[in-house]
Amino acid sequence: MKPLSIQLRAEHDLFDAIDHYVLNAPRIVERFLAAVDRTMLSISRSPRIGSATFAEVLDIPGLRFQVVRAFPYAVFYQEAASDIRVIRVLHHGRDVMSLIDHPSEP
Repeated sequence: MKPLSIQLRAEHDLFDAIDHYVLNAPRIVERFLAAVDRTMLSISRSPRIGSATFAEVLDIPGLRFQVVRAFPYAVFYQEAASDIRVIRVLHHGRDVMSLIDHPSEP
């Protein structure tokens, strides 16, 4: 397992999602957090399991994403030599193409 490094923008994405659920569906906040935790653990165990679709489209080597099961979110990340950098956690309805910056090379 590789450690995860949650980048600032990904933290903000998570806080925004939590705020949304607290205001609109407070009963499922804990389920959402548990689903995100399971997704992060899966990424940590098997970083290459995520889809590389956006890596090709955005020309960002190593960019992958893993869907958060049962929720309309995906975790975008890059594997580096020593860790896995979680760069965004985005809702499926967002314009991923414009929100993913070109992070530094892993």
